[in-house]
Amino acid sequence: MIINVDNLQLLFPYKYVYPEQYSYMHQLKTILDSKGHGILEMPSGSGKTICILAISVIFLIRFPKKFEKLIYCTRTVPEVENASKELKKLLVYYKRYKLLQDGTFLLRHVDDSNIEINTSLLGVVLSCRKNLCLNEDAMHLPSRTEVDSIDLTREALVVFDEAHNIDNVCIDTMSVTLTPTILQIAEECVHFLQDKVKFFKDSHADVLEQEYNNILKGLPSSSRTEILSLPMTIPTNYVDQTIPGNIRKIDHFLHHLKRFVQYMKARLKIYDHAKQSISSFLSELYKHTYLEPNTLRFSSERLQILTDTLQIYNFENISKLKNLVSLCDFATLIGYYTDSDKFSVVWSKDSSIRNYISDSNTNSIVRLCCLDSSIAFKPILSFKSILLTSGTLTPMSMYSKLLNFTPLISTSILTVLPRQSILPIIVSKGNDQIELSTRHESRDDPNIIRNYGDLLLSMVRVTPDGIICFFPSYSYMEYVLSEWYHRGVLDQIQKYKLIYIETQDINETNDALVNFKKSCNCGRGAVLISVARGKVSEGVDFKHHFGRLVMFNTYNINLIHVVDLFKCIIFGIPYLHTQNAVFQVRLEYLTEKLNISQRDYLAFDAMRHTAQCAGRVLRSKKDYGAMIFADNRYERSSNYSKLPVWITNELTSGNKSLSTENAVHEVKNFFSSMGNDFKIIDSKGHAIFDELGIKNTETKKKILEKTLVDV
Repeated sequence: MIINVDNLQLLFPYKYVYPEQYSYMHQLKTILDSKGHGILEMPSGSGKTICILAISVIFLIRFPKKFEKLIYCTRTVPEVENASKELKKLLVYYKRYKLLQDGTFLLRHVDDSNIEINTSLLGVVLSCRKNLCLNEDAMHLPSRTEVDSIDLTREALVVFDEAHNIDNVCIDTMSVTLTPTILQIAEECVHFLQDKVKFFKDSHADVLEQEYNNILKGLPSSSRTEILSLPMTIPTNYVDQTIPGNIRKIDHFLHHLKRFVQYMKARLKIYDHAKQSISSFLSELYKHTYLEPNTLRFSSERLQILTDTLQIYNFENISKLKNLVSLCDFATLIGYYTDSDKFSVVWSKDSSIRNYISDSNTNSIVRLCCLDSSIAFKPILSFKSILLTSGTLTPMSMYSKLLNFTPLISTSILTVLPRQSILPIIVSKGNDQIELSTRHESRDDPNIIRNYGDLLLSMVRVTPDGIICFFPSYSYMEYVLSEWYHRGVLDQIQKYKLIYIETQDINETNDALVNFKKSCNCGRGAVLISVARGKVSEGVDFKHHFGRLVMFNTYNINLIHVVDLFKCIIFGIPYLHTQNAVFQVRLEYLTEKLNISQRDYLAFDAMRHTAQCAGRVLRSKKDYGAMIFADNRYERSSNYSKLPVWITNELTSGNKSLSTENAVHEVKNFFSSMGNDFKIIDSKGHAIFDELGIKNTETKKKILEKTLVDV
């Protein structure tokens, strides 16, 4: 269809458009017209991707000098593939029309079978910094890629889809973790490079001489191996500096690396729990090794030149060298940010590493922590327009503080539903009136574990198909499942549905997902018990009958990722583990430097993940689902008020502070009403619009009034 969005005609490759899609395109057009940045929140499954592409393509065609590229960043390969399909569909649709000089479209009446698709996806690799073009006007980049590291025009729109976690991505991009294993392999790599250099001295001495001359002249490396793991954001005062003389020669550089790795290995044996500023760390480092920041900051660049010179292209060698790369990244960052309070060096024990041998230092780690996400985000601000979009961006003001940018538009867009197809419920107590909570002090309470088991069993009896349960950690999941097993809860559940469990083994988890979907297809349904922040929670969609119910278990659960869900139970709120040494340092920084209290940030982080999980319930206008938040702390306005408006609008006072019995009654009534005959076409003019219906100016005004919510 042809849609007029604020006096701009564009093509939309579907027969119907949602009112929220029109509002989304209207807001995005405003952002591009003003050459500003924006934050747009719209529920998952509402068709954000095609809206972004529709506006971008017409801008590329109509205003090529003002807007030259779309850089689309997202988290997973399936999301990129979906965007690619949508783009191809849109470009095919454009071939059926001719754009006239006045900006209107004329139908060509060309048979679809004669249309050639002149686009090809060359490749999408999440771990690669050399990203490939889909066509001349659209690029796909993974979110973890530093956009500034690629030579792109600044006259571009950079879109971060699923951007609810972008601050953590920026933090991780500029942080490095070293373990005893990494340091040991890094030291072995230094010896490997020394042997390789010795071989080259005997047979290719001219190559080594040429490398040295190139460094003296300041010539860049023509890299063939992108082994560098860290896309550096270099402070401007260091941009024009060249590699210092004491590491220009290969032998000197390898000796430099050897001293550094040996120092780090020795320090890991001494420190159990400590935190240091970079200046303090550098002072101690110089005292023991005489290594200076000016030398350290060029470690990564010098290593890249060396690997190119030695022609190390073997996959196994490159795989091992990544440990040495991590060490050089560590050195480079502390060399660049010598006096910065935005970084901290944290020495701690990694509780996830089980120590089976007598050496107590095997689970020691040191992490160079970036504390300010705006460092990695700053280069991206040089692009003309930036869009952060997701189904979960409330409160948006927090992203402005964390990323240090001012959006022109911060808007939440409501979904217009053809019927009341979502049912959020807060279950705060069991049938015995014992309060449900997963606070640390009450997590092992047998009465709470029993009540959670009763809640799941009750929902299994009334849920048509798939049920998804999420726990905060593998250890807690194993503990609760053990208790349920001894109490006979699991046996009772299996009378109604099969149970599948996510494990830390990715192959086992994949098998569980395949069999879970098979069980749902057979009509009996199934229960998938998973862990927040795991594979299932981060990147798996469950459509239609695959996810009738999702359960959030514990206040520390962090993410539930479900598509077309009919029922969702959430046991608790996904608070982060505040005793983690790295997280404590970051909380202190947020409080002291950004004036963000620990309580506010913890609630913000927990509720954005909760909303992201719950958002997987609704994937289209035809979907319906129940979201059960099983923790009495959800009743606090400081918590549920941070959920997106499209959830809180449906969370009535009658759906709060319910017992298990009352929740089951509400869910049964909800599913009964959803079981009635329903045709999406019956909601035309309300929840969907055809080309004729969307032309009316008064209708467009009503749509904007109904769907736009400033936050």
